This record gives sequence, structure tokens and C-alpha cells, in this order.
Amino acid sequence: MSTDQEAPGTELALAGSFPLYNPDDDFRKLALDTYYVSEGFRLVDKDELIGVPFIVKRVVWREGFPRNGVEGDYVSCECIVADRDTLDSEPIKRRLPSPLTVYGNEPVVFNDSGTGCRRRMTRLVHEAMLIDVGQPGTPKEEFQNEFDKPFQTWASGAGMAQAGIGGSDLTPAKGGLYLALRGLRRSEYDWHGQDAVTYYFA
Repeated sequence: MSTDQEAPGTELALAGSFPLYNPDDDFRKLALDTYYVSEGFRLVDKDELIGVPFIVKRVVWREGFPRNGVEGDYVSCECIVADRDTLDSEPIKRRLPSPLTVYGNEPVVFNDSGTGCRRRMTRLVHEAMLIDVGQPGTPKEEFQNEFDKPFQTWASGAGMAQAGIGGSDLTPAKGGLYLALRGLRRSEYDWHGQDAVTYYFA
């Protein structure tokens, strides 16, 4: 046998890591033809998105722990990280965390219950008239800022918030809800003698 001839079946072994590769069962091909697709958002820590551009695709309000006997909630922000070329661009690359633990175009989700990201998302969809949080609280009430009220106490829109609100709820032409050009930023402060941190959209 000539040395430049391959043994039968070698092309199958070279096509992929599995020795009996079948091109009809290629992952990428099957993925394009699959009818049902999982959401696939990976839960990340908010520190992983400091300085990382991303788009909030959808926000879901979820029941949280009570605070001082009052119902609580938090938001799950489902996001798409910027593409690889954007992450590699000089103005962006200098601000990225090291090591970078998210990937270009990766679907990720983070949770927030504070006065930063959660309040911003609540105010955004309230001003878009998708929900109505009701009137501001009085100085004696737990939630003086109306956008900090748990969804269970809103005047309207709690059901929609629990189902999830995305860009297509604002207009069918939009796929994203909010563009965070500079990702998140971390704010550390003293709260009644204790170290505290809040995350904001940068």
C-alpha cells in the first residue's frame, strides 16, 4: 500500500473526536434543525460582568426573602454578552476583568435585588407603561422609592413581570430590552456600620 493512501475509515476518524463520526449527526447541523431549544442562560456572578458590554434580553421578577415582614423580590436579567470582536476591541479590552470568565455572544443570567439593577429595570418597564408600581412610599414606609416596591404590591403588571418582560414587549421590532455598553459597575459603601455593595449598569 502506498504511504500517501489512507486506510479505509480514516476520514471518519479525522472528521471529529468520536471515531465513528457521522456527518448527518453533526452537532452544529442538528442544532440548526432542532425544533425546541433550551434557553441556555448560564448563571454568573455580577463581578464577572464588570466592564463587559452586554444586552439584557429579558427580565423576570421572582419572589424573594421577606424583609422586616414585608414580601421581597429580585430580578433575573437574561443577557447576551458582546461578540468576540467587540470584546477584543481596544477601548473595551482595557476595562475587562482578568481573567475574563464569560465568552463572546454567551447567554448569561444574573440576579439582583438591590437599588441598582433591579430598581433600574423596574423603572424602565414602569415608564414604558408595561407595569404600574403605584404611588411613592411615605418616609415611614419600608419602600420610600416606588421602584423598590416588591412586585407583589404593584398596582398592576405583576403577572407580566413574573412571566418575563423583553424587548419585544416594547415593540415587535426589538429583540433586546436594554444595552449596557459598559457592563456593570460595583459600588461599595458603609451601611449602618457594615460593608455593603450595590451593582449598577455602567
